[in-house]
Amino acid sequence: MITNMKIKNWGRAVLHFLYPKRCAACGIILANEEHMLCLSCEKEFHRDKMLLCLDCNREQPACRCPPREMPKSGPDVFLHVIAYPCATARRVLPKLKKHCTKEEIYFCAEEMATVLQNEIPIERLRREQYLVTFVPRRPQNVRVYGYDHARLLAKRIADLLGLPCLSLLSHKGGTQEQKLLSAAKRRRNAFASFELRPKAVKEIHDRKLIIVDDVITTGSSMFACTKHLRNAGATFVISLTFAKTISANRYATALQYLPAQQIAQRRHLSMPDYDAENLNSPNRKTKQMREGLSYLDNVLEKRFDAF
Repeated sequence: MITNMKIKNWGRAVLHFLYPKRCAACGIILANEEHMLCLSCEKEFHRDKMLLCLDCNREQPACRCPPREMPKSGPDVFLHVIAYPCATARRVLPKLKKHCTKEEIYFCAEEMATVLQNEIPIERLRREQYLVTFVPRRPQNVRVYGYDHARLLAKRIADLLGLPCLSLLSHKGGTQEQKLLSAAKRRRNAFASFELRPKAVKEIHDRKLIIVDDVITTGSSMFACTKHLRNAGATFVISLTFAKTISANRYATALQYLPAQQIAQRRHLSMPDYDAENLNSPNRKTKQMREGLSYLDNVLEKRFDAF
């Protein structure tokens, strides 16, 4: 028994030497105590998750706000891990799309599965009710890069949660790329780009679906997939992505609040709750967030000597 254990440990050491674990964000070789990210990228990723949503005043993994261009008939729940253009998203997403490795897939899938479990406890994610699927990639890009990253993410998430994963939609190809179009044209182009696979209706009927993708921008592709799946009988649809795109101006504004958030977290404080009736306009939201930061600064000044 001891000999077998020594052989296994020796084998693991050889594999780690030949194929070392690398950081999913920057790609450097990880130390033994590091998991998916190096210490530097781990700190950066933690900061990226703390970024406040300017609509709901929640940190990114707790935000449930849809993209601003998303019609009301879109998915029932929107989940994401971080906002784009955060540093971690800028590093991970290009690798995920063009030359991804197991590290990027495992890292993104693990974080996405964690966000989903925070919304729906694992004991409620039953195989007979929930089904994992994904937004299919353009056939041209699959031929160029050799894989569909959304499919890989969906399979890994399904394995982590113990749920079935099926390819329910296909991309017709031949349409324009979404990133080249306006929001209105994106929706029309996206709906024409996707279609249900044969026999998919039998699998979808009366099921709750989790649609996986790497990033959601205007939500056109997610909306088109949701519409096709609802027409086939899906009762509940969850949008699950690693990143959600926000404008550069909103990203810069949210960055202003990070130092106060980090201080509050170290001091075990929290931002004050706002009156829901006064959160109707963006100007009012920004004003109240500034008032909250001023309140937080005053509290910290009074309590600083006590720590």
